[in-house]
Order: sequence, then C-alpha cells, then structure tokens
Amino acid sequence: MKRLHIIGVLSVLISGFLTFRIVNLQSEEVFTGGGNVSLTVDGGYGNIYDRNLLSFTNNESLNLAVKTENGKPALTEVTANEDYLFETPKRYSQSNAVHILGYNTGEASTGIERAYKSFLESFHSEGKITFPADAKGKVLDGLDYSVTPLTPVSGGVVLTLDKRAGEIVREAAKKEGLTKGAVVIMDMNGDIIASESFPDFDPNDVGAFVDAEDSPLYNRAFAPFAVGSVFKLTAAAEALEENISPDYSYNCKGYIDVKGVRFNCHSWAGHGVVDIHDALVTSCNPFFIALGNDISLTKYLKSLNAYGFGKSQMLAPGMLTDSGNLPTIAELSVPAERANLSFGQGLLTASPLQICRFTVSIANGGLLPAPRLVMGVAEDIDKVNLPQVNPIEPVRVMSEETAKFLRTAMFDTINTSVITAVPENVTAAGKTSTAQTGHFKADGKEIVHVWFTGFFPFDNPEYAVTVIVEDGISGTLTAAPIFKEIAEQFRHKNITK
Repeated sequence: MKRLHIIGVLSVLISGFLTFRIVNLQSEEVFTGGGNVSLTVDGGYGNIYDRNLLSFTNNESLNLAVKTENGKPALTEVTANEDYLFETPKRYSQSNAVHILGYNTGEASTGIERAYKSFLESFHSEGKITFPADAKGKVLDGLDYSVTPLTPVSGGVVLTLDKRAGEIVREAAKKEGLTKGAVVIMDMNGDIIASESFPDFDPNDVGAFVDAEDSPLYNRAFAPFAVGSVFKLTAAAEALEENISPDYSYNCKGYIDVKGVRFNCHSWAGHGVVDIHDALVTSCNPFFIALGNDISLTKYLKSLNAYGFGKSQMLAPGMLTDSGNLPTIAELSVPAERANLSFGQGLLTASPLQICRFTVSIANGGLLPAPRLVMGVAEDIDKVNLPQVNPIEPVRVMSEETAKFLRTAMFDTINTSVITAVPENVTAAGKTSTAQTGHFKADGKEIVHVWFTGFFPFDNPEYAVTVIVEDGISGTLTAAPIFKEIAEQFRHKNITK
C-alpha cells in the first residue's frame, strides 16, 4: 500500500500538466519572409508492437483540411467524407495493456513510452504545407500551395505481449465483474503474454484520472499484495526439497496454537489427518503452520529469494516492478510471524507477476525463467528479425520430482474443490487464496484480496495465469472463474505456442 501513497504524491506534482492532446493539428505557422507561409503537421512517432507485430499505437487517423481566416491558414479536423490534405495518426485508440504502454504528454511519460522515449521519438514524422503569401504573411488566394506529405512510421519497440491475449483478459474481467485487481499471463519462457490492471485509464486524457477513485494510474500487476494460500506451494516445495516425505502428516482439529496465539483453519471442524498433497488440496492452514516449523527457516528464505520474492525486476530501461516484502530472519523469530509466512500472511507481500513467475517454475518442471517484456527494437518493422526465445537461461529452483508433485496437487485441487476454475476445453491446474488485509469496511467486515494462480494445458503446460481481485469474496468464487474463462478463450481462439 506504500506505493499508493507514492502515487498520490506524484499525482499532485504532475496534475498541473497532464491534460493534453495527442495529435498536434497545427504545430507551427512559419512566415519565411520570402513570400511564403507554411504549416507543419505532426505525423506521430515510433510504434509499440506486440509479439505478432500488431501495433498498439497509431491505429486510427484524423483527417485534416486547411481553413483560412483573415488570410491566416490553419488546419482543422474534418470527417472522412470531406476533402482533406493529411491523414494524421491518433496515438492511443485501444485499451489493452495501458499501464504497460504508458503515455507520453511531451512533459511527462510512463511505461514503455518513457523507457524508450528517445528511440520512439527518433522516428518522428512531420508534414508541411506551404502557401504563397504577401509581405504580411497573408495567404494569396487563387495560387497553388505545395504539400510535403507525412512519412509513414514503421520502426518501434516490439513487446512480448499478445494483443489477442489482452483482449481475452479484458473480456473475461468484464464478464466476471473484475473492477479492481490484475491479471498476468506468462509463457514457459518467461515472456509476459498479457498484463492487465483494473481499473485502467485513458492515455488521451490522463489528467482526468490523476485523483480518480481506486487509483486507476496504479499498475496492480506489478504491485505488492497480501498473498494467502497460494504461497503454501512454496512451503510444500521447500519441505520436499529438504527430503521431508510427501507422507508427512498432521492431525488438523480446526486450529493450531502457536505460543499462545490461536490460528484457525477455514474448516472449523478440522480436516483430520492429512499429508502434504491433501493439505494443498484442502488448503489446511494448521498443517502448513506445523510443516513450517519443521523446515529450515534459513533454507526456506534462501529458496524464496531464488524464486524471486523480495526482488524487483527491470523489464525495460527504468521500468522496475515492486519487490514486495520478504520478512527477515529477525522478524520471523517471532513464532506467530513464522506461522503467518507458512501460509502467505503476515509481513509477506508479493505481486501478481512474482506469483505468476513462480507458477511457471512449477509448470516448467522446476525451471524458473527470467521475466521478459521487451523482445527488441526495430528500425524498420518490415525487416525485423527478433529473437523468439528468452536469451537468459532459466534457473533450476526445484527438482523435477517436486515440481511434478505440486502440479498433481494443483490439478487435484481444481478438480475436487475448486471446480469453478476447470475449463471445458483444456486441462488445467491451480491454487486459490483468500488473503486477509487487516483493513475493514464501515460495516466491520474485513476486506480480503482473493487470488487464483494456475496453468494450462496440464500435461504440456504453455501458459501460467495469475488473477488477483481486491475486495473479493473468495478465490473459488471470485478469481477462479476468471482463470477458467481465459483458458477456455485461449483454446477457442487458438492462441497456442
């Protein structure tokens, strides 16, 4: 939540100059003094492309015609069926991945627009129209004018995102009522295929969103949140990596006492005797608190660090994700805090991107790839030749056997207790969370953030998907159906590797 305070401060600082127009219809009127007057026309700058070389920018145009008032020429926007001289691009006309793309007002910029500002603006296109004029710079009627046409812009930055995937995410979010939260999709190479944060904003009118409710300029996909039960996967992985038997068992009676602090299970009657597999499927808190006390805290923190928790990632020049918070050994010396960590509560926070990346390592046989957002840059998109795989080799963070065990438990989880996540046209696996926040509504009810993280297809994973919904009901009822819809639409629209 500290990022929200920072965003608020920045909003105050930049609110004075964020109202702008993307297309400058008439950038300058120049009187040459030699019997001519000219107008320059802004033709836009470099594009931002998805992995299939579909542009996120400059996809719509404005038609401009010349109007003369009191002898002075000006450019004005006209409809498509009227005569016009220039067709200038409108920079932003779609809603996918707006937090990733960012905006460029000329005075302020964010996202990819900021990271590659100089490179993108190096492709600036400019047109010109020159009129015969008298000594005072007034246009002479009846004489021909000359036009220097705009040069089409084809260079730009190529991202790992897939526009179609972003559209699927947005449609699923709308269908399931996601208004505040985020969805991240990664492939097994670590490429970010989709990243959508809700609510979003209109990059054509950023100023209107600076002080808007629910902080629409805040990118929740890369922001830290309380995690909850999806983090039990890390505790299970650590136990197995420390050669604790999968048959390790605990008798859940509905609660566990930790040095005088009582932790309840969501099942008030308890789960009885459960092993690691059953505890993941039933999401038993007391089991994982007990298991957390039997694993090495030093080794566990080292593993969590290797998984990428507590670390920020630079996805583009100057574009850093939030590190989240990984408690220290000193903080975890408090028994209740150690108990909290074992099931993803307490001081721990992590971003949807971090959870999605860890999910990839499970689906990927224990290999953790570096997250990638930018595939490369191109001087000419028609001649582009970009690498299609992540240049950074993945790191083994768990054995294949451990990853296989977790995949099976996640498959059994959604097929026995979270059927709201089961797609009809592809096999999948996953885990839910309902994370406490310590914040309460006016009626006294605690606000919870709900998660689902999973992958598909089960036998040959291609994509990992992480969903977080702020102020949801439960992972099963609120987040899981969004995963289901995304997985089904990926298959229905044939988005495969």
